[in-house]
Amino acid sequence: MIIRIQSRSGTKRIDVSEQETTAIVYEKVAKCYGLDVGTFHLMLSRDSGPELKSSSRTTLFSQNISNGHMFFLVEFGRAEMEERKEVEIKGNDVIVVEEDEVDVLLSKEDGTIKRNRDTQLCRHGLNAKCVHCLPIEPFDESYLKSRDPPIKHLSFHSYVRKITSGVDKGKYAFLESSSGTGKIRGRESQDEWKEMASTITLKRQIYRHVDNILFEHPNIVDRFLNYWRKSGKQRIGYLYGRYEVHRDVPLGIKAVVSAIYEPPQASTANSVELLVDEKGEVADKIAAHLKMKKVGWIFTDLEPRREDRTLVKYKRNGESYFLTAEECIMAGDFQLQHPNACHLAPSGTFGSKFVTVIVTGNESGQIHFEGYQVSNQCANLVQDDYLVPTLDAPELGYIRESTSERYIPDVLYKEKEGYKVARPLPIEYLIIDIPAAFPQDPQPLLPGSSTEPFVVENRSDVGDVQSFEQFASCMHKQPRDQFMTTMADFHVLLFLATCETIDIIQPLVRHLCEAIYQKDAVAVMQWKESQEWKTVEVLVEHYNLTGRGPPSAYPIAAIAENQGAVKGNWACAACTFINKPQDSNCQMCDSRRS
Repeated sequence: MIIRIQSRSGTKRIDVSEQETTAIVYEKVAKCYGLDVGTFHLMLSRDSGPELKSSSRTTLFSQNISNGHMFFLVEFGRAEMEERKEVEIKGNDVIVVEEDEVDVLLSKEDGTIKRNRDTQLCRHGLNAKCVHCLPIEPFDESYLKSRDPPIKHLSFHSYVRKITSGVDKGKYAFLESSSGTGKIRGRESQDEWKEMASTITLKRQIYRHVDNILFEHPNIVDRFLNYWRKSGKQRIGYLYGRYEVHRDVPLGIKAVVSAIYEPPQASTANSVELLVDEKGEVADKIAAHLKMKKVGWIFTDLEPRREDRTLVKYKRNGESYFLTAEECIMAGDFQLQHPNACHLAPSGTFGSKFVTVIVTGNESGQIHFEGYQVSNQCANLVQDDYLVPTLDAPELGYIRESTSERYIPDVLYKEKEGYKVARPLPIEYLIIDIPAAFPQDPQPLLPGSSTEPFVVENRSDVGDVQSFEQFASCMHKQPRDQFMTTMADFHVLLFLATCETIDIIQPLVRHLCEAIYQKDAVAVMQWKESQEWKTVEVLVEHYNLTGRGPPSAYPIAAIAENQGAVKGNWACAACTFINKPQDSNCQMCDSRRS
């Protein structure tokens, strides 16, 4: 049959079937008008009366829609279009909730799992549905268990669908973190004392905010592991990347890692201590220009086997531990620093997508990667400073005891024989495992040089120093037709943005990052022709010819004296820019050659 859609741009006709769901009708209308599903309403009458709700279960036949019916298309206003940027007012505080792009995308998806018609059980026509072929919800336990391998945790958006799928459609559903200061001093009123929980019962978290960790290319972690190979010391790095939809899990999210930044740290074979990081903010800015953000952290726990040093020890397993209490506390602290924006939370945030990756040995002695998050309850315990490590058992944590200065409620966890006080607390109760993998067909955003990669920052203890001399030597060895690939390296971009020797290039790094993100080779080559980069090329050529870096005073003019004898280049008396012999005017300031 045919239905008519009237909008401000005119009336259009669409072919539909009585058995089609209203969700399919919305998709057809969106395609016909060039709109996005979720940006308009279909009203049943001109006076903005009852609305045709988008549903994967409601058909046109059940809504008594007949041939030739007229719908009225009403596009969302500005407030509705920014539905993911919700504002909640509490007293004088205004909380703006701006969710991640992947959350906005998943919130608009139907989410149900489509099933094909069963040839043995379905006794109906091709356009009909029954209990054996109706779509099922993304949180359906039998479906999740039937997957190979089984899906142990719901995705966060599946969990949200579950708590909002009741009769009230989640009208009163909200997500709130349970956390309190526990301080005794300063509490004056009776209400403040009532807010303090008498007991906290820990539950195993049935959902996870991230369902998969994907490294864009093996070279990303291979460069990270080179530090351990050279020194035998452990290493920590921050994972930069983005969040995308993970189709292997219903309404799932994956963290895609494009680069690893290594902050200043003091390392030994058994420990790592993070130091003050002066380049951390610059690294965040570089990542933002590349449309990336911190998505997690990674650390090594590698120890060669005595009998065969080509293999590493298998230390983390069910017989020992997966995460130590100290690592759990650190992971919880990182998750608190990177909260997840959520419109269902009164505070505007709930949980975190920040992941933890451990590089360790597997059963066969090979290096492999394990991904984790700690539960939101664990993060709350860390926030309140309730959880501390034990002295001699890394797999156990301990809940502090109350003092005269501070009240700490009893924390309980469930075992087969009943509930136990978490003194001590098995850390396994608080962690959620996440698969970590590599793509079969890598297409990294930042491939970097394949011939002579630039050294990684903050590795002076193993002889890797990011200096202009090292950069000039590295650039000299790169093929000329691989300029874009060479510059598409997070460590190169960070060096250009922080090197004081060639600070003239720093303002242009943002434009290079944007061109690399868009994979625009033309824009990168235009950037290469800029006067600032030409000056850097002169400095690089000078070093490779003389073996000396740029002089501290008037470097361009000094190089011109050296280069002039070789190629006839001349330095401008006004700005000291080096010009080619055939130039009569300075290419930088247009002054005449003197």
